[in-house]
Amino acid sequence: MDPVTMVEANEGLTMQRILDSAERLFAEHGYAGTSLRAITSDAGVNLAAVNYHFGSKEELVKRVFERKMVPANRARIENLEKVLGEARSSGHRPAVKDLFRAFVDPAFELALGNAGGRSFVRLIWRSMADTEGFLNRNFIESARPALTALHEAICQALPTRDPQDVLFSLIISMSTMGSMLIRLSADKEFLSFALKEEGDFRELQQKKDKLIDFITAGMEAG
Repeated sequence: MDPVTMVEANEGLTMQRILDSAERLFAEHGYAGTSLRAITSDAGVNLAAVNYHFGSKEELVKRVFERKMVPANRARIENLEKVLGEARSSGHRPAVKDLFRAFVDPAFELALGNAGGRSFVRLIWRSMADTEGFLNRNFIESARPALTALHEAICQALPTRDPQDVLFSLIISMSTMGSMLIRLSADKEFLSFALKEEGDFRELQQKKDKLIDFITAGMEAG
């Protein structure tokens, strides 16, 4: 490896360590409760490294959300476009259940995957309960592209429904889904209560299917 490539690789690793530490500490302590010094200490870097790579604490929060949300949004939008394309080809409206599945699958993969995914889900939970507003605003902005695509797709599936009513039902559905994901990914007591055998991912798949059935029924009922 040439010296330039080695430097770039080291800088990339430094950025990842900073993002990992920031994600976990923001999830545990919130925005105001997490200092840059705490992040640098946890990541094993100096303050200059944070300033060099991110510029500010505010920009660091934005990048923390973008790191996981951008690929998740991409997968969701691609899934939704596939469902819509298949519906157009068949000459039918898309099924609400298929649209929700297209949206939910990437979220389950993230939440129930590695420890980093579970840490990010806890950050989302912190953001949803954020009284300071900064984490919440960043989460909403990072989620907006995929949520907008889902809203537009469901309006195609339910053309007689008022779009604002669809949006309200969608907010309820996403809150339900988010709460379940957070419990399954971060709450071991809930996981052992909800599953016959902890870590049985086949049963988790069944729980996901039930969740999709539940939020689909709520959306279609209006």
